[in-house]
Amino acid sequence: RFEPKAFRPQRPDGKWTLEGVTRVPYRFPQMLNAIKEDKEILILEGEKDCDNAEKIGLVATTFPGGAGKWREEYSEWFQDAKVICLPDNDPPGRKGMHFIASEISNVAKSVRWLELPNVHEKGDLSDWLSIEGNDQAKLNELISNAEQWKKEINKDSLVVLTLEEL
Repeated sequence: RFEPKAFRPQRPDGKWTLEGVTRVPYRFPQMLNAIKEDKEILILEGEKDCDNAEKIGLVATTFPGGAGKWREEYSEWFQDAKVICLPDNDPPGRKGMHFIASEISNVAKSVRWLELPNVHEKGDLSDWLSIEGNDQAKLNELISNAEQWKKEINKDSLVVLTLEEL
């Protein structure tokens, strides 16, 4: 990580590129175990959030490159997954997460959408967890009430991503 917020991946051979490297989601082994055990997986926008989710007993993943950096080859890892998409609280976060949801919905068992209440602009799961009174039990309640995600085609034949009310 470089200042200001910038990242450059480095391969084990010392080259500053991911060319030729198979990319997998963050916390890949935990994610695969959760799918096998039919547990829900949170998709978040950063490793810090995934680590904090793990600290409270949840399984979470993210992808190299940040919001919306989905790669087609990730789809194979989400066969039969139960996914909760949880974007950062900003337009780029929601846009990127909607794109991820649209891709995962082609292969996953279910895809639900959760935006955290009372989190500041650009806030994320880690910010939400830092608010007094927010904990695993409260997050589990929000997850259990998360809406099913779906996409629809509007009258102009453009893909518009929406939520279906439960």
